[in-house]
Amino acid sequence: MKGLLLFLLTVLAFFTGCPGPNEKFNLIPEIDANSGWVTGVEKNISLNDSRGPVDAAEFPAIAIIFKLRGETAANNVKLLWQPQNLAAVYAVERDGERIAVTRGNVWDDYGLESEGDYTYRIKSYQGGDLYSQSLEVIAETFSPSGAAAASKDNRDPAKGVMSLAEARGQPQGFLFDGIYYRYSVEADGSGAAAVVNIYEEQSPDGFTFGSKKQIHQINDASGSRLEGAGIHRLTDRVAVTGHYENGSDYNLANFYIAHIVPDPLNSTVTEVYRQQPPGSGGSRDQSIFRDPVSGDAYLVSSVNTNVDLFLYKLNSAWTTLSFVKNIYPSGYREAPVIIYKNGRYFCFSSRAANWYPSQAKYIIASSLDGAWSEPFDVAQSACYGAQFNHIAAFEGTLRDDTYGIYGWRWGAQWGGNNDTPPKNYPRLLALGFSGEYAAAAWFTEFEYYAEWGLVPVQAGRYVSLNAPIKAPEPNAHEAVNMVDGLDMSSGTSYKHGSYPYDIVIDLGRPCKINEINLSSYLIGGSETVFRHVIYASNSPYSVSNPIQDGANAKVGFMTHSITTDTPYRYIRVQITEVRDIAHGRTVDYFNDIYELSVFGFYIP
Repeated sequence: MKGLLLFLLTVLAFFTGCPGPNEKFNLIPEIDANSGWVTGVEKNISLNDSRGPVDAAEFPAIAIIFKLRGETAANNVKLLWQPQNLAAVYAVERDGERIAVTRGNVWDDYGLESEGDYTYRIKSYQGGDLYSQSLEVIAETFSPSGAAAASKDNRDPAKGVMSLAEARGQPQGFLFDGIYYRYSVEADGSGAAAVVNIYEEQSPDGFTFGSKKQIHQINDASGSRLEGAGIHRLTDRVAVTGHYENGSDYNLANFYIAHIVPDPLNSTVTEVYRQQPPGSGGSRDQSIFRDPVSGDAYLVSSVNTNVDLFLYKLNSAWTTLSFVKNIYPSGYREAPVIIYKNGRYFCFSSRAANWYPSQAKYIIASSLDGAWSEPFDVAQSACYGAQFNHIAAFEGTLRDDTYGIYGWRWGAQWGGNNDTPPKNYPRLLALGFSGEYAAAAWFTEFEYYAEWGLVPVQAGRYVSLNAPIKAPEPNAHEAVNMVDGLDMSSGTSYKHGSYPYDIVIDLGRPCKINEINLSSYLIGGSETVFRHVIYASNSPYSVSNPIQDGANAKVGFMTHSITTDTPYRYIRVQITEVRDIAHGRTVDYFNDIYELSVFGFYIP
């Protein structure tokens, strides 16, 4: 019966010009002359493994376990792998059997057993022949019990960074001689009146703290600011570090260290370092890395007005710095963070782009003073509407290898009233590692469980991935780039220079749509936004039923929560204008769309 149904649907598709279920993919992007649909890879394509891989080196792949919205089990797997330059298509295998063929470097596997172990391998093909294959990646699904200890919603500006110590039920602060001390750094005032206060709280158990008291104030004649403050436990004291500026301009670019000696009656604070690090030409965005191999502490800093990333070693007393090397020359990077993973050092950072989102990248080294690699993209081209800020580890008692990227979305600082109402808040991305490879993925929501660590929650199935798509000439054949899952700046895109124009995606059958995301090009300065209207229907020709107005477009990445309960098969995105928000004008450049992603649930 199922075979007969597929045959009838395919015949229907032939006469109507719409793609049938077995016409959803083609090996080479081709445009149907009658309907205008362009499709990417054929689902039942003939792929030849008989000769074995041409490239014997196995590339890395990552599995992220996640929930679907409204479901309780984490029984879905998002596979991400390192893109291969010569690959035309990829095959996804689970436990030795092929389950999918795709163009990009992402695939979701849904509805698995809630407590199962699955082995995946990705194979890349060129001309139908096996070219290379990934390392095996193991995914273990699970079903959390009880309510999440903490949660994060990337759509909600009120949801900040999750407090994991509180969520885990662990004591907070630093324990010295039977007393827990908790410190915070807070700014007050502006301009020449700006001051920085360091506060202390004390607790007998790390849970119930007494009143907050000021133990130190940085108060210079021209005002004081301390950005990116860090608080670090040393053997017999606490160190406060940060980027120090006066309150009147942004020209000091000093690195700052103060030592706190905790005392139940009178903790003392001594400033031990406030100057530009040696040879830096000024230190701004920075962070401290404590090497688990050597036990030494390092400063990685954006120097020379964000041109380079310098690495310095702190002495054992945390009072002086010595230059190690320039690990990222002429990269124009900000917010550098180093972590140690899989026996390698990873340095993540964001592109210096004023307040706008930017592509996050990472470099790798086997030793801190050795050679560092060329940069690799991580996360979407605009870091999903944010600037990379830091890496967080979300250990659980049953699963201790979950990580996230926090990026700050600086909407209140964007030009052209682009964010209404203006909002600054952190967004969280799921992060995974395999050898020297790191990859991050967008999820609307996250949950944290003390047993399972970070559990992403996706708004629905990725129903637009590899779907048939239609867009105007002269680049209509490139429309498949918008549904291949490759949304990094090193990925492929579609562009069209006159407005308005329509992009139509065929989801194959009606879906309850929960979320639609648009990823677009960033130049790193005069940013553009894609103003648009989204329509949904059950006819490929309909322009009725607007479900989302994207006139208030966002830079680089825009996520839409769709609230209609009506199921639809076709999504039409009408691009009404590409606008340079810095100069307030319509433009026909910087108008590439990387990805249109639709998430929802098929109607049975």
